[in-house]
Amino acid sequence: MGNIFPVAGTYEPDSFLKLLNSSLSQNRSKPLFFSVHLCLPHTPYSWASTLLIEDDPLQNYLLTIKRVDQQFNDLMQLLKKNKLLDHSIVVLLSDHGEALELSGDRITEANLFISGENNPQNTIPAFYPYHLENEEINKSVGHGTDVLSLTQHHNVLAFQLFGLDKNIDQTFIDRVSLLDIKPTVLSLIGIHDSHHDGVSLKELILGEAKTLGNEAHFFVESDFSPPSIYTAHPELRKVLFEGIEYFQLDPVTARFTVKPSMEKLINSSKQFADFYGSWVLALYPQNQTQMMAILVNSETGQWTNDLNTTFAKESPVAQMLSALKKFYGNDITQII
Repeated sequence: MGNIFPVAGTYEPDSFLKLLNSSLSQNRSKPLFFSVHLCLPHTPYSWASTLLIEDDPLQNYLLTIKRVDQQFNDLMQLLKKNKLLDHSIVVLLSDHGEALELSGDRITEANLFISGENNPQNTIPAFYPYHLENEEINKSVGHGTDVLSLTQHHNVLAFQLFGLDKNIDQTFIDRVSLLDIKPTVLSLIGIHDSHHDGVSLKELILGEAKTLGNEAHFFVESDFSPPSIYTAHPELRKVLFEGIEYFQLDPVTARFTVKPSMEKLINSSKQFADFYGSWVLALYPQNQTQMMAILVNSETGQWTNDLNTTFAKESPVAQMLSALKKFYGNDITQII
C-alpha cells in the first residue's frame, strides 16, 4: 500500500456529510452540543476519490486544505438548512498545526546559533530526535513531535456568533490556547466557572479588548511518536510494526493500551518548553536521565544550547527553568 493509510482509502467528504444530515434533521427541544472532526488535512493528505502526488507532501496538503474548506462550507449550509444557526456559537479549530520538512519549520536557523566557550568549533548540536531524511537544523516534520516547530502548534481558532451578541470581523495576533475554548463558551452563555486552565476570549470576540495582555509562562510539550513517523513520507508497514512494539490489545475490553515496559521510554521521550515574552526555553531529552536546553529569542532568532553564554545570562532563562520544573516536576531531568 506504500504511504496510503487505510482510512484515507475509504473516506469521502460528501458521504460523510450525508451521514450527518440524517441526525441533524431530527426534531429536538433541548440545546444541542454538536462536535464534528473534518480530518482531510491529515497524513497522508488524501481521500478515496483522489490520488497522492508522489513525493510532494506540500502539494497534497494544500489539496486537502482546499477540499476541507469546501467541506466546511457545505457543513455550514447543512446547519443553516436545519435551522441550527439561528441561535448558536460556532467554534472552528484545528487540533494541531503541521510541519512538512520545510525551511523554517523549526525556529533554529544555523546562522543564528550562538556557541559557548566549550564549543570553539561552533558545532551546531543535533538536539532533536533522529529523522529519516537527516533533516537540516531549521526543518521539522509532523504534529506534536517538536516543541520548537511553531507550525506544529499554530492552531486555527475562530469564533462566530449567530443570533447572539455580534462579534467583530477581525484577526488577532496573540498567544492563545485550545484550553481557552471552554471558558470562552461558558462566559458567552453567562456561566461563570473557575475550574479550567484557560482564559476567556469573550472581550476579544465582542470587540471590547484589543489584546489579552497575557505575559504569563506558556507551557507546551510534545506527544510521543515512533521513529517511523519522523518523516514526511511515512510507510504504513513500518508504522504498524513499530506500533506492535509499543501497544497491546486488551483481550477483555478490546482496547489498545501501552505496554508497561514502554511507559518509561514514552515518558522519557517527551520534550518541554516555556514561552515567556519573546523568549522560548525548550528541553529535549538526550537519554532517560538528561535533557539539552535550547534557548531562543523569537524576535532576533538567536539561539544557544549553552546557558552560560552572555546571551543566556541576559535572558530570563533561570526564571523559565524554575517555572518548567515547578509545572512538570520530576519529568524535568538533569539539564546538560
